[in-house]
Amino acid sequence: MVFTFIFLSSFGVLIQNVFAETVVDTIQLGTQNPAPQFVGVNPNTNMIYVGQSGGNAISIIDGNSDSVVTTLTIGTNSTFTGTSDPANIAVNPNTNRIYVATSNDGVVVIDGTTNSIVTKISTGGYRVQGMAVNANTNTIYAGVGASVYVIDGLTNNVTAKVSVPDVKDVAVNPVTNMIYATDFHSSTLYVINGTTSSVSGTIPVGSLSWTVAVNPNTNRVYVFSSGSPGNSNSGSGFYIIDGSTNSVITTLSNISAGEIGVNPNTNRVYAVSSAPNVEGIIDGSTNTVIGTVTVGNGNVWSAVNVVTNRIYIVNNNDHSVSVLDGSPASTTSHLTIQSQDNKANPITGFYTVLYQNGNQIGTGFTPASFTLNDSQTYAVHVGDYGKFKFNYWSDTGSTSATRNISITADDVITAVYKTIPQQPTNLVATAKLLKINLSWNAPGDNGGSTITGYVVERSTDNGSTWSTLVASTGNNGTTYSDANISPLKTYTYRVSAINDVGTSDPSNTASATTPVLSAAGINVGPISSPALH
Repeated sequence: MVFTFIFLSSFGVLIQNVFAETVVDTIQLGTQNPAPQFVGVNPNTNMIYVGQSGGNAISIIDGNSDSVVTTLTIGTNSTFTGTSDPANIAVNPNTNRIYVATSNDGVVVIDGTTNSIVTKISTGGYRVQGMAVNANTNTIYAGVGASVYVIDGLTNNVTAKVSVPDVKDVAVNPVTNMIYATDFHSSTLYVINGTTSSVSGTIPVGSLSWTVAVNPNTNRVYVFSSGSPGNSNSGSGFYIIDGSTNSVITTLSNISAGEIGVNPNTNRVYAVSSAPNVEGIIDGSTNTVIGTVTVGNGNVWSAVNVVTNRIYIVNNNDHSVSVLDGSPASTTSHLTIQSQDNKANPITGFYTVLYQNGNQIGTGFTPASFTLNDSQTYAVHVGDYGKFKFNYWSDTGSTSATRNISITADDVITAVYKTIPQQPTNLVATAKLLKINLSWNAPGDNGGSTITGYVVERSTDNGSTWSTLVASTGNNGTTYSDANISPLKTYTYRVSAINDVGTSDPSNTASATTPVLSAAGINVGPISSPALH
């Protein structure tokens, strides 16, 4: 993650900013304090760290309340000597370690949980110019003189030094494990392989390259070079580079940047100016400047919290931090969830839940209506009730009761439910020698799912009480033979259909009386009776 300071020339005509970044708060650091410089953010804890020029300290701010919770001195610890003004700040959100480069020598390591100093990493008396962290590998990269120091975040030891002639700034892509270091005077951006800690390539840019930043989601690299008067290779401009090919995509000429801030989630690039005190906003998808926001006065540094989409801008002369909301503009549409049965008949009253980012944000009963922010992703879940069970969504065919959805206009989606089958019809009982045969017609409506079997019940008291002959026939056949019978006895039957939702109401009843066999071998007695309804 890169935390940055940027200055910007006039943009001319403003383009509408659909994200509507606005200043939502200003955190006062107090005029009696040393002037603030540099800033870092831990998005996991929502804590902000601001250096104090000449104060040998950092201010620690709670992003939930936008208030200073403590000030940590880094220059009077017995481990240190001389002036220790913060010269850069980087954060590993995974380990909650804060790395503060000092102006005289070394990197101070701070435990963000206790706000206490853990140790100091020596850089041999050289000032650190640029610092970045790969949180995935727990590796810190610090530009020191003509080298990029590679520091193991577990042991706090320097494990390698990669030669880069005049390092000014460093950035990391944690996804590709590539490190980018600007050579201030040679018009070159160095590409370092984080696996081998060696230079894997160079990219021509302008001279006096102040800063570099990376969007790991798009693998775009951003470099600003101010150019050198009288240098034919000055190449001043804001360079946008494809990290997969190490080639320049385009160069913007209307931006000057001391450092660059990136929000990978919104694909926004932020540039801050000390005069006329504005923050410029670049759309990373179109590589165009889309707007500006007026902030405080003085040299300005910025850092982005990618979780809250808040941007923190240090106003050097004002002794303050401006807080910007970088969330997308809240344009809304209505989503309605309806329900119907398998015959497209409307049914209502099914419990519906709306989620966003795993959190329940709304409930209702079909037809349920919710207001959604356009282009944001939500999840909708519908429940079962009684004899109705979710089957599929009519528009997608998906059989999952939970679905993701993102809309940009009013929309209606319909959950289709299956239910128990209709009852079987036309049951007939026919008495044969030593058995009674049953036959019936399948339900006219299976409820939306296949018939998997039938329940067969029998009564010996004309339907007053029932016993189950078979809980399920296990197939969709519509005949059954009852051989467990006695002579000259009347049996009454009924059948019910089964699907994966449940069991239907019973069919009509049908009765038959078993015959007896005479000595002459002739059947005697009643054989069957008409079906009863």
